[in-house]
Amino acid sequence: MSITVKTTKSIHQLLIEKFDATTYPGHFTEWILATEVGNATGYGRNRSLDAIGVNCFPSKGLEIHGFEVKASKSDLMTELQNPSKSRTFYKNLDFFSLVCPAVIVDKEIIPRKWGIYTPNKDFTKLRCVRKPLPLHDEWSTTLDKDFTVALMRAFAVRGIGKEEAAEHGAKIAKERYQRKIESIHLEEKRSKERAQKRHDDFCEVFEERNKRFKEATGKSIDSFWDGAFTELIRTAALLREVGIESAYRDLLRTSKDLEQACNNLEKLVDVRKDSADGF
Repeated sequence: MSITVKTTKSIHQLLIEKFDATTYPGHFTEWILATEVGNATGYGRNRSLDAIGVNCFPSKGLEIHGFEVKASKSDLMTELQNPSKSRTFYKNLDFFSLVCPAVIVDKEIIPRKWGIYTPNKDFTKLRCVRKPLPLHDEWSTTLDKDFTVALMRAFAVRGIGKEEAAEHGAKIAKERYQRKIESIHLEEKRSKERAQKRHDDFCEVFEERNKRFKEATGKSIDSFWDGAFTELIRTAALLREVGIESAYRDLLRTSKDLEQACNNLEKLVDVRKDSADGF
């Protein structure tokens, strides 16, 4: 795991500990936190914030606070040079803050209204370096429907908890794997049944043909082929013993020699006939 990824995860955890109500059970919930919140759901989603906190106290104005985590200077500069990502959420936020290591923060280049949160040296606590200012002159009392649904989904995902979500995912994966194994076993069973049926059908046909063969010849097909094969082996051995193979080769050569001699005689007869006609 790279240092940047490790740092990002550590900052995320500190943000959760600071604003997540589940960290302080037994009290009235002031803050609830959702992570990886999109600007919409489905195909309409093209931006996301690392976290959004909602204050549940009417006395605090039910403020909605967006957070973006940056673990490196280059990542921070990319955000500052292209602020369209965060601005997509502005109309539904009351405040916006950066959460990043103190060593990469330059207050002079951070937008004036953005808050700044940094972890302490040993990454055990998150502190507010600069409080955010309201993004709008007038307090917003409405939210876009697309954003509201996306926020509700993010809260629901966080609500079941990471461990529960992991267990649920593992359970689903296990069930799918089990169904796949059962499907494979079922197909193997069906394949064996089909093979057994083909075998049984063949045996049934063979028995019928064997019965008809026996009625016609007085012997079964098995005994007929066994006897025929035995005779074939015996005949091959006899031919080998008497040397018929070599005798056949000798006869073949003699036949070719005789054929050549006949051809020569025919040529000689033709020559003498031509000579007699000349006189």
